[in-house]
Order: sequence, then C-alpha cells, then structure tokens
Amino acid sequence: EYFLPYAIMVGDTGDTPTGGVVVVLVVGALLIFLGVMTLVRAMTGANFKKVKKYVAAAPNQEMVMQSLDRFYESTPEVSGIRVSPEYFLGTTGLNAEFCPTKDIIWVYQYVLKHSVNLIPTGKTYSIMVMTTGGERIEVLMKNKKKAQQAMEHIARTLPYIFMGYGDDIQAYYTKNRQGMIDAVAQKRAEVMGDQTQFDQNMF
Repeated sequence: EYFLPYAIMVGDTGDTPTGGVVVVLVVGALLIFLGVMTLVRAMTGANFKKVKKYVAAAPNQEMVMQSLDRFYESTPEVSGIRVSPEYFLGTTGLNAEFCPTKDIIWVYQYVLKHSVNLIPTGKTYSIMVMTTGGERIEVLMKNKKKAQQAMEHIARTLPYIFMGYGDDIQAYYTKNRQGMIDAVAQKRAEVMGDQTQFDQNMF
C-alpha cells in the first residue's frame, strides 16, 4: 500500500479539619512523586534500551537527559508516537523505538495482510522508519486511521525526509543510501534556513 503525505478551582476551605488538610497535602505530594517517577521510568526503564544507549554514548549525559525530559513533556503524542525536530519516540507494546530525527531519512506505511485458508482475516498496520545507518524501525499502529495520522504528523514535523513507499525509493535506499542522506541533509538545511528567516522577520 502506497501512502503519500499532505506535503483547580480556588475557593473557601470551609471547616475542613487540619488533619484532613495534611492528608490531602500528603496524598497530593505522593501523586506528584509517582508522576515524576513514571516519567523517569518511562525514559530510562528497562524497556527503553535505545534511549539508555543514546544517553550513555553522550559526552554530556545530564544535558541530554534534560533535553529528553523536555521533549517527552512538551511533545504531544499522536497515534503512539512523539516526534520533534530533535527526537523520534514510538511505542510498540511495552517497548519503545527511539532515534534522533537527524538519523531519519525515509518513513513509509507498511500493511501486512492476514488470511486463513486464503480467506482474508484482517490487516496489521505499521510505520517503518528508515535510518541513515540502514536500520529499519517498526512501530505498530492500532489501525489504518492511526497509521495515516502518524504519517501526516511526521510529514508536517519533518518535511524534508522521504515519505511513502515506492519501488524507486526502495531501490534508492538500497543502492545509494548516501545519496538519500545528502538529499535529506540539503532539504533540511533549506527548511531550517527558511524557518530561521521567518523567525527573524517576526521581530
């Protein structure tokens, strides 16, 4: 299947006993703590091996962790993925697929058809993320609509990469990946340059 992108309330405390206020405060603090722990676990847990490997290889691990934390908190999730000009994060079951977006050069939708005794029984949709190093990252989608939403979101966020499947793009990636890398790098520089010029004109 071929897919192309489209390029609290404030008020009186009343007569609440002091002990009750203390309990509320303690419970609130605990919930906040658990929320923070969930975030930390999400970004560094056993199921996020690629994130841990990326952090471990960084010269300044603390700075990278802060950057990842900002990314996780500020980047909305769309169809199970988070993508920004810096990072890509997709969840498949309990595991996470992660890579810096500078390593992404091609993304396409993959459809696996299922059948029993030649009778169609359904389809499985995925997003395939192809990297500069030749790695193929697969992120499972719940359905076709979610897959298309993910593709559109990626295309809007990373307008300089190759989007959609075609035999010609597959051949390009297989035989001349460096050419794709160079083309994406040039397009990225143009897009970023236009964005910088736009930002400057705003002030």
